Amino acid sequence: VDDSNYLNNVAVSLKKSMTIKLRLVSSVYSLDDNIRNFFYINIDAPEGLFEQMTAIKKLKKSSKSELWRFFPVIANRLLNIVCLDEEISKQALISLMSIIQTISNNGGHKLLACYVNYFLANFEEGSTRLTIFEAVVKIFKETLLSNRLVPTEHWIIFGIIFRSMLFYITDQSLKDQSRYERFSPEFTANLLELLDILLENPSKGSHDQGTYCALFLKDLLSVLDRGFVYKHIHDFMENSTTSNPWQETGKQLFLRIFLNYEHFVPLNMPVDLHMKEEESLGDFSKRLKHKHFIVGTIINEVSKYYEKSTDLRETNDLRAHAIQNLREILSKHEQDGRYNTQDKQSLIAGMYFPFLVVILDTDELGNGINVLQDFEKRDWLTCFMYVIRNINEDLFKDWIVK
Repeated sequence: VDDSNYLNNVAVSLKKSMTIKLRLVSSVYSLDDNIRNFFYINIDAPEGLFEQMTAIKKLKKSSKSELWRFFPVIANRLLNIVCLDEEISKQALISLMSIIQTISNNGGHKLLACYVNYFLANFEEGSTRLTIFEAVVKIFKETLLSNRLVPTEHWIIFGIIFRSMLFYITDQSLKDQSRYERFSPEFTANLLELLDILLENPSKGSHDQGTYCALFLKDLLSVLDRGFVYKHIHDFMENSTTSNPWQETGKQLFLRIFLNYEHFVPLNMPVDLHMKEEESLGDFSKRLKHKHFIVGTIINEVSKYYEKSTDLRETNDLRAHAIQNLREILSKHEQDGRYNTQDKQSLIAGMYFPFLVVILDTDELGNGINVLQDFEKRDWLTCFMYVIRNINEDLFKDWIVK
């Protein structure tokens, strides 16, 4: 027996029956060339700008699995570049948005949310660099104006901005400082312009952008000057035109989201106001709407759809949504354990007194309520009964007399 042939035959048979493949699984070292090259670039070397731009652009060509695995590290490094406020910063934000979209399209919403809540880096502020929220807002606005960026999942960008603002307030010990003085006028101006761009032109964002912007504004109530938020809501509500269906629907989205704000009642500052002797119902109603801004906005939306020129016999979804919004917030007030006494309910109902004025001023509504759809009629009467049952007795008498 030829031993060498025997051993060769055994080796060949084993070779055919067993294969071993090794694959590196690492949270430190990526197998994707584009990701690896991105981490190797030196962002502090100005002479390597072309290589830096190339490496950042190629990130979106990386494998989806590697983008998932290294997303928190990639996002933090890109945001670090964004804070440099240079030409490369714009490309970094564009690449970050592209990666976010890729992950979102593959079911990565939980990963994106976890990144904002737990993995977002808090970079130290330097003399030559902006904070995350300043840089992202500034560059986001510039890229939108130059049509270089079409955001689709910008809810995470709003999350990054808001989380960074919280970091800044904590680091700078600004919790007890006036909301008006926490952030620079330049930042608030850029933020206002950014939101205006997204809301005025739906083509520059996703179909959910109205919801995202409203949720973001609601979050800002806890950290930013509330006058800024009020001004933006007022401008959007006043400047929207009925010829734009998206803006009309956006109004209802805005209101519905703010109605769900946990501190909606103190936000509107209910007080015991009384009608002056020489004051008319209309003037008193205007004074109440000005005092309680968001409540006044809700009532204005209701009254708009019940004007004399409106045919109540026709089904109108926007009109139905407007009165439904009012009914829902009144129901929340009545069931809220924090306001379960008659005195508190009376103060709250007083904010909605202009709704009774709407009834008197709208002849078509008073004469034609029976032609409404049943669900709309039920909502209308529910709102009416809540206000009548709970308003101050003196205010009720004034309403009857005048």
